[in-house]
Amino acid sequence: TYGGNNWDITTRIQDYQTVDRSIETTARPYKRFPQVLFNYGSPRTYGRINYGLGTEAVYFERGDDNLFSNSINDNVNGLRVHVEPYISFPMRTAATYVEPKLSLDYTQYNLEDTANFTRNPSRVLPVFSLDSGLFMERETKISGTNFLQTLEPQLFYLYTPHEDQSDLPVFDTGLLTTSFDSLFREDRFSGNDRRGDANQVTLALTSHVINQDTGRDLGYISIGQTFYLEDRKVILPGGAVRDESSSAFIAEFKTKIIPNWNIGSDIIWDPNISHSTEKITFQANYNPAPGKVLNMAYRVRRDSTDIEQSDISFRWPISKSWSAVGRWNYAVPEGRSLETFAGIEYDSCCVGARVVARRFLTDINGDFETGVFLQIELKGLAGIGKKTVDFLKQQIPGYQSEF
Repeated sequence: TYGGNNWDITTRIQDYQTVDRSIETTARPYKRFPQVLFNYGSPRTYGRINYGLGTEAVYFERGDDNLFSNSINDNVNGLRVHVEPYISFPMRTAATYVEPKLSLDYTQYNLEDTANFTRNPSRVLPVFSLDSGLFMERETKISGTNFLQTLEPQLFYLYTPHEDQSDLPVFDTGLLTTSFDSLFREDRFSGNDRRGDANQVTLALTSHVINQDTGRDLGYISIGQTFYLEDRKVILPGGAVRDESSSAFIAEFKTKIIPNWNIGSDIIWDPNISHSTEKITFQANYNPAPGKVLNMAYRVRRDSTDIEQSDISFRWPISKSWSAVGRWNYAVPEGRSLETFAGIEYDSCCVGARVVARRFLTDINGDFETGVFLQIELKGLAGIGKKTVDFLKQQIPGYQSEF
C-alpha cells in the first residue's frame, strides 16, 4: 500500500489454503491474481462540493473444476473492474448536519469459459444517500463533578434502484454482518459482484456522557433501526427476496467508567423471527499498562446455526524479560474447546523470541489439529517467523509486540 494525503493505492496477490479438505471446490474462495485498488477523496470541506473516486481491478481464479456460483456447471474465471465516483455536499452548524451524496456504481467483467453466459456483463447504477442529524447537550453536576450528556438523533436515507444482476458471477461477495454501523452502509453486500437495491430510512439515537473536568468520554449508548419502503430483490444465488418492513433493532453500549477497563455490549433483536433475540455480545478489556492486556467475551447468536461461546485471551508479563500469551475459545452447549493456545515470549536488549502451541477445531466433524509457532529475532539484524506476530494480533485484541 502506498499513498498521500488524499489518495492511496494497494496491490496484492492473494491465495488461500483450505484447512478442511472436505469442503467442495465450489465453496472455496477464489484467488486474487492480482488485485489493484485506488482511492481518491478531496479534502473534506463543509459548505462546498466534495468529490472522490474508488476503483478496483482484480482477476479471479479458482483452479480446476470451478463452478459458477449459481450452481450451473460452468468453469468461470475472469477480470472484474469496478469504478465508483461520487460527489457530496456536507453542511454543518453547531447543532445540525446534513450531507447529500450521489455516486455511480460501474462494474464490468471480462469472463473466461463462460459457456451459457455473456462474456462481458456489466452493471451501472446510481446511488443516492442523505445523512442528517442533530446534536444536543446538557450539563449536570454529580458529587461535585461536572458532566456533559449529549443526545444525537440521526436520520439516514438510502436509495439504489433495482437491477437484475443474476447474469453476474459471484467471486467474493456475501452479505455483511449485522451491526449498528451496518445501519448506515450504502450497500448490504461485501465485494462488488452485487449492489443491493434500497429504498429505506434509518432512525438512530446516540447519547454520550463526558466528564467535563477531565474531558474523558465515559461511555455511550446507541440504538437504531432501518425501515424498508420497498422489498429487497437483489439476492445471492440460493437466496430469497426480502420483504420485511423493518430491520432488526440494534443497541450498542460501551463504557470506560472504570479505570483501565473497556466494557461493552451489543444486542440485535429482530421482531421478524420467532426467537427475536438474534445476537448478544458482552466483552470486557483490561489494559492497565503497555504490554498488559486481558480480554473476556461472551457471545450468543441465534440463526441457522446457533452459537454460544466464551472467549478469554491475554498477554501478561511474568518477569522483566518474560511474558505469557494465551487464548481459550469455548463452545458452551457442546461443552468443548474450539481453540486453545499458550505461549511465552522473551525480550532482551539483543534477542527476541516467542513460541506458541495451538490446538484448534478444523471441521464440523470435531477433528482437531495442533501446531507450533516459533519466532526468533536478532534485533537490528534478521529474524524468522514474522507471521507469529500477525497471528497473535489477530487472536488477542490489544496485543502489541515488544520486538
